[in-house]
Amino acid sequence: MRLLVILSIVGGLFYAYNQQMIPGLNTPVSAYSDSGEAKIILYTSKDCGSACSDIVKELRQRRAKFEEVQLPYYDPEDPLTQQYEAHGGSGRLPYMVSGDNHGVVSMEYEVAAQLALTFGEKYLKSHEKKLYKKHFDASGNPIVVMYGAQWCGYCRKLEKELVADNVEFIEIDLDGHHNKKAIARTMHIGGYPTSWYGFRRVGGRGDYKSVKRTIKMASR
Repeated sequence: MRLLVILSIVGGLFYAYNQQMIPGLNTPVSAYSDSGEAKIILYTSKDCGSACSDIVKELRQRRAKFEEVQLPYYDPEDPLTQQYEAHGGSGRLPYMVSGDNHGVVSMEYEVAAQLALTFGEKYLKSHEKKLYKKHFDASGNPIVVMYGAQWCGYCRKLEKELVADNVEFIEIDLDGHHNKKAIARTMHIGGYPTSWYGFRRVGGRGDYKSVKRTIKMASR
């Protein structure tokens, strides 16, 4: 009976670990040099094709110093695969780690956002800097920016919820903006509302719960 209890506890911990339910146990390893400076590691593979080569090209265009690690066919015993998983990788490529930040980076805006979270404006292009500047208040604190349109019902709903909860935000009426296409391309806006909190894009459904989750994540 005692053995069964112990096995149940171990099994429960293993399940919780794999489901990322235990804070701290699943924290990905950060990427820093021996001198304490954040470094960039990009995980790719030979089979990744243009999805990976495009991101390599993007980092070079930004003149970002990075280390490319080409993973072999999945082998849990391989040191590079173990390093990739320790950094939070879970099978999708290209995957980038920079300092404490990490994630799949299949698009230009994802590269820009992660680099900005780690290095500030250092690797941002001039047009990105202008847009991201609106994502912060005069003191440099992140605020919610909602890209939307006046006719967007979901935008109006989100606006009311933000106001009701005293969350600082601004709304950019993208439909009526003279630079609509360029902004939509840079921030990868395919529908309304698309919201950001500082350098962090609001994921999920883009609703108020997603906004609150993004703000909470940023405060960790």
